[in-house]
Amino acid sequence: MIKLKAVQIASTTLSSLKNTAWILFDRIFRMTSSLIVGLWLAQYFGPEKYGLWSYAFLIPSILTPIVNLGLTNIIINKVGYLHQNERKKLLLTSFILRLTLAIIAYTFLNSLIIWAEKDVLLKTLILYTSSNLLVIPFEVIDLHFQTTNNAVKSIKAKSSAFIVGTAIKLYFLLNGAGIESFAYTIIIENILSVTLLIINYLEEKRSKVEFNFQPEFAKNLLKDSFPIMISELLIYLYMRLDQYMIKYLSGNEELGLYSAAQKLSESWYFIAGALTTSFLPNIISQWNSNKELFYSKYQKLLNSLAIIAIMISIIVSLSSPIIENIIFRGKFNGVGLILSIHIWTGIPVFLGVGSNTLFILNNLQKSILVRSFFGIAINLSLNLLLIPHFGAVGASIATLCSQIFTSYVINYLYKNTREIFLMQTVALTFLLKLKVRTIFK
Repeated sequence: MIKLKAVQIASTTLSSLKNTAWILFDRIFRMTSSLIVGLWLAQYFGPEKYGLWSYAFLIPSILTPIVNLGLTNIIINKVGYLHQNERKKLLLTSFILRLTLAIIAYTFLNSLIIWAEKDVLLKTLILYTSSNLLVIPFEVIDLHFQTTNNAVKSIKAKSSAFIVGTAIKLYFLLNGAGIESFAYTIIIENILSVTLLIINYLEEKRSKVEFNFQPEFAKNLLKDSFPIMISELLIYLYMRLDQYMIKYLSGNEELGLYSAAQKLSESWYFIAGALTTSFLPNIISQWNSNKELFYSKYQKLLNSLAIIAIMISIIVSLSSPIIENIIFRGKFNGVGLILSIHIWTGIPVFLGVGSNTLFILNNLQKSILVRSFFGIAINLSLNLLLIPHFGAVGASIATLCSQIFTSYVINYLYKNTREIFLMQTVALTFLLKLKVRTIFK
């Protein structure tokens, strides 16, 4: 019996590691490709037009947390230990709720833009970029594959669409296409991605999907997810508020500089999500049976996230002048300083992503909401103070300060989140302890 249990644990761990490897490979591939093409686009458009391009993605993305409905963490936390029928019900209900909101959000946004926006080019770009909202419901299929350690199925689908979209962008870059042409690739990639995800899911099930929607279950799901959705919306606002404010307080050129630096800085954030998503099902399995083992494993996850974020911040910050000179070739003057500040935001972001499940498992969703309100208030105040005088540099400082407070410091101020603060502190000092141990060996 003991040997059988050991074999099962080893098999689960191996499956989890393989799943993580696939997810990391996919994210690294996407990050590298997106970074190369994105920086090429920045040089191709120049700061002002690149600022407009970035703003076209920014407008529809404000509705993303609403369409997501805060269901991602709930699915990840629950789907791993549910029976097959309950799993189906959770995934199907989440899909239908998201699809309904996606259609409403897409229709509302484009109606509003057609009526209110005077810039014809921006209006056209938003029409295409807002199609990203319609893809969100189908990410439920991706979550299904990830939480069942079968990420390769969704990776093949999404990567194939991504490769086609990237190839078309490269063709346009080499042939001097206009900015509207690049917007077409968004539609193509989205349609292909959704189609392949559906095909892979149906092949796995080998049967028709039963649309047995239960309103009572949906109501309870919404009740659990609503605080998370509001929190994610507020988090989005204080992470993206700076871009809106830069555009209206400093103009498209400053927004282009900030967006270029932000693209480099935030391209690493996928690591936090990938590691957390992959290892959480195995960690959460200990929640009800062995709390001590659960917290021990969770601490290791936070330690890993902190080490990775700190190392990335140091390397990128020190090399930011080289990045400005070599990658941007003098077209984006000042982007190196912006990057050297903004990159440190990754540390609180990594710890925040890693800690979210602790809030949910301890029924502290309201705490997430409170810290998000504080975050947006701090970010708004600092942006109003700093952007008029320092432009994109001021926005970077505001974002860093608000993230440190919201993802880390505020956890100390409340008794029920102080344990999370202590775990985050252990993670932040873990690398220092390793160095001390090495010195005294």
